[in-house]
Amino acid sequence: MLRIAICDDTPEELCAVAALTKEYLASRRLDAEVREFSHPDALLTAGETESFHLYLLDIVMPMVNGLELGRTIRRLNTDAQIIFITMERRFALDAYS
Repeated sequence: MLRIAICDDTPEELCAVAALTKEYLASRRLDAEVREFSHPDALLTAGETESFHLYLLDIVMPMVNGLELGRTIRRLNTDAQIIFITMERRFALDAYS
């Protein structure tokens, strides 16, 4: 089973990304679990006892920048796939550095 973690501090965006992800998975009949996190600390805490294959991370969060969160996840799980999501165009290329 594919395990996906989504982290976004904006409830509306978190809900929208989760809905789109679940819709995509259902349309492809993929067996997956989608977990939603509204705070990076909650995601990291869950990561202590659970593992995820794919992370969808908002870049702009007041608590922890999503790029930093991605770096932390990468240190803990070198096999994880990370996709950064943002509404801010200025951060689009930062995710590739």
